[in-house]
Amino acid sequence: MKGSITSAPAYPLADRVVCNHLSCAPCTTDTYKCKAYLRAFLSSLFATARLQAESLLPPSEVSYAYIAKAFYDFFASPSQRNGFYERVVADAKKGSSANVWDSFKNLENSLKRRCSNWPATVCPLIIAIDEVHVLYNRRMDLGSDCTLYSLFVSVLNKGFKHNFVTVTLSTERRTTSLRALSLQERPDERILPPELTELPFDVYVIDDPLICDKEMLASVGLLESTAKFGRPL
Repeated sequence: MKGSITSAPAYPLADRVVCNHLSCAPCTTDTYKCKAYLRAFLSSLFATARLQAESLLPPSEVSYAYIAKAFYDFFASPSQRNGFYERVVADAKKGSSANVWDSFKNLENSLKRRCSNWPATVCPLIIAIDEVHVLYNRRMDLGSDCTLYSLFVSVLNKGFKHNFVTVTLSTERRTTSLRALSLQERPDERILPPELTELPFDVYVIDDPLICDKEMLASVGLLESTAKFGRPL
């Protein structure tokens, strides 16, 4: 496992097919149509991940670490990663009518059945979205009361009771502008996002990564650690 991690790139690979698909979402002035587009994408993402798990994992139970490594190694291959997201986008373009959170539960239940020690005290599934500012600066949305990002957050909010966490990353320095949601969003939809944490973008961090049991609560707030990794989440 150590070998595959140390040979991985120091930053997430670009998923151009996903970026292009989300950039083509309907204008945010039509919130109903735009949200339906985003829901179809998420539903396809969860459904495709479930099918991928069936081909990656053995029929017998395996550990959570085994499952995590299987997906890690799969996505570390650019060709496999691109193929996965091409399937996600192709299915999303069909306008799937499946409920997003039904698709998520199907994925979660499928993984649970194959896992011998499914985590009970930590969040087992993470959705990471890199360069999230792409969802914020679309020309077609100029003059709209909301952005593609705020509508995406609104869609994700509907699944706040499910066991997953969403991490958004950006190299845009003015990411504080992403904090504000649309004025059209109802108060009960303003569960996400949490306060933004600004982390320095350091492509050399792979040479000196965070190590389990080395950095503790007493040390992550020190000036040396904060200067390198940003303030703790």
